[in-house]
Amino acid sequence: MKKLNPLESSENSLFLKYSSLSVIGMIAISSAGIVDAMFLGKFVGESALAAVNFTMPVFGLIVGITLMFSVGSSVSAGSLLGEGRVEKAAGIFSRSGLFLLILSIMFTLLIIPTADLLSRFLGGDAQSGPPLRTYLIYLIMFAPAFVMAIFFMYFVRLDGYPGLATMAMISSSIANIVLDWVFIVRLGWGVKGAAVATGLSYFIADIFYLWHFLFRTTRFKFSLKKGSIKDVRFAAFNGFSEFANEISAGLITFMFNWTLMKRMGTSGVAAYTIVNYLLWLGLMICYGISDSLQPLISTNHGAGKYVRISNFLRLGFLATVIFGSILSLLLLMFPERMVGLFVSGNTVTSEISINFIKYFWPAFILSGINIIFSVYFTAILRAGRSAIISVLHGLVFPAILLIILPNIIGDPGIFLAVPISELITLFFAIGLFISVRPKKLSEA
Repeated sequence: MKKLNPLESSENSLFLKYSSLSVIGMIAISSAGIVDAMFLGKFVGESALAAVNFTMPVFGLIVGITLMFSVGSSVSAGSLLGEGRVEKAAGIFSRSGLFLLILSIMFTLLIIPTADLLSRFLGGDAQSGPPLRTYLIYLIMFAPAFVMAIFFMYFVRLDGYPGLATMAMISSSIANIVLDWVFIVRLGWGVKGAAVATGLSYFIADIFYLWHFLFRTTRFKFSLKKGSIKDVRFAAFNGFSEFANEISAGLITFMFNWTLMKRMGTSGVAAYTIVNYLLWLGLMICYGISDSLQPLISTNHGAGKYVRISNFLRLGFLATVIFGSILSLLLLMFPERMVGLFVSGNTVTSEISINFIKYFWPAFILSGINIIFSVYFTAILRAGRSAIISVLHGLVFPAILLIILPNIIGDPGIFLAVPISELITLFFAIGLFISVRPKKLSEA
């Protein structure tokens, strides 16, 4: 596969190549959870669908820590590559990867014996509790596989091979679909089958990545010669916004689950699960676009090429708004068909889901814009600003509005909490951006 040069190639062609591959890859990643939900909703039932959603705070924590080190270390390494300090960049890659591997094993050993306690804490009742516990135990067994798959993906892209990263994720996605069909439909394993299928599929991606780092010419050979643990701590600080984003999503999911169980029961949680997966698909497209910007901006920031950064940002915002608008139109025009991917017939769950979409759709556009701002701040080593955006749109505003709005306007307040939060956050993001926009940085 042809290696791309972020410092010299045309901005348009670079963005198109990186973003298209990244979006395809992110859709492939998100398909693991979405395909699980489709198979469970169609072949097992709404209690299984709700059970998967109940586990999101736990896996949000794990993915958040993974992204904190993956994004933070890849941004630091990208800046070092822009400065020509290749060996130190390899040191950051090695230390961060080793730390994440050890941490993922610790998570597995900690969560399995406490699964009963966790399932009750997460909100599982007599109906959803048993499948919740089963899904949690079987998926956490594969934590090292999915943690390292996420980490390797960022560094393969940074190494100039976005096509390989996309191929790995697509292969993993196809494997997950096939295994879901085998384990859930043919063998009747239920939520256990969904968890095992997802876990095994990540091993496919890991094989691609390990082949690249072990047997190909790469700037990221395993080496602890240059740098120190301080570099990893700085990388974690720089990637904190990604951690805050995932933790916030987990906490908000917990709050939504609690509110919906109280007001609508298991059907409400299942409906939220469906809308959440549709939003997740939209967010993965936005993350694909923003993640393609991250290595391009961080490398050009290290080289002091701010005009190129401005061009990349402009392209990123345009693509995000276009994709968000298209997805919103599809949801508004064909809500029954979109919901029908997860549940069959005119059930209470499908009715709540369709009503949810009528209020929720602006979030598909606004959240993508806020994500671009957050990734930009991370890429130029302004971790504090990035963390502020992540916490505001992911936790603070949704939590406040979820408490206030339902008491004022009833159930629609639950549905409106997220889109209104994204709109308020956008104004904060613009304010934080003005003082560190590329033109200002070039004048510093």
